[in-house]
Amino acid sequence: MDQVSAIGDLNPMFNNTGGFADQPALTIANDVMSELISIRFPWKWNRIKITPFPMTSYQQDYATILNNLGWLENGLRVDVNNSTYPPPTWPIYVVRDLAISNVQCGFPTQVCWFNNADLEQGIWPGAQKEYIQPIGANTPPQNPPTNITDAEGNILVLTQYGTTGLTPPVAPPWTDPDLPEPDNWPIGQVITDGTCQ
Repeated sequence: MDQVSAIGDLNPMFNNTGGFADQPALTIANDVMSELISIRFPWKWNRIKITPFPMTSYQQDYATILNNLGWLENGLRVDVNNSTYPPPTWPIYVVRDLAISNVQCGFPTQVCWFNNADLEQGIWPGAQKEYIQPIGANTPPQNPPTNITDAEGNILVLTQYGTTGLTPPVAPPWTDPDLPEPDNWPIGQVITDGTCQ
């Protein structure tokens, strides 16, 4: 705006047009931005590949620590336990919403993105329940949900397979009396549940 206003021929068009400051420059800038980001197949200047994750029986949603994701474009399901090389793959299509389901058979064909707080979370499966590592298993294990909500409403994500303990896991309380509890507590805390984490 400052650079254009310094040009004598353009100054009358871009300097307080109609009594509105910064017009029509802001309108032009907004129109250009809208044209760039509203096309059917968005520009790829900020594309990333997200970290792969194993899909678990009886689980629909997967909490992650991604905080730089605006939308999904597509996905790929890889049968990592298949002994053929390369392992078989199938496309996964991005949709706006998914119906809640606990179907275990078949292959997932659709995926969508939500904030972690909006995901369907499981509950603690109980004492002495085994979580079997799905990667390398001959048959898909029937694991309990790997995302659960604890008694305080925190989302706990399984990072180490094993056997649950005798009591439900709970995130540790904030113990620094000199500082207020941060909004993102307890992100990054490892909580032991038997031999699971």
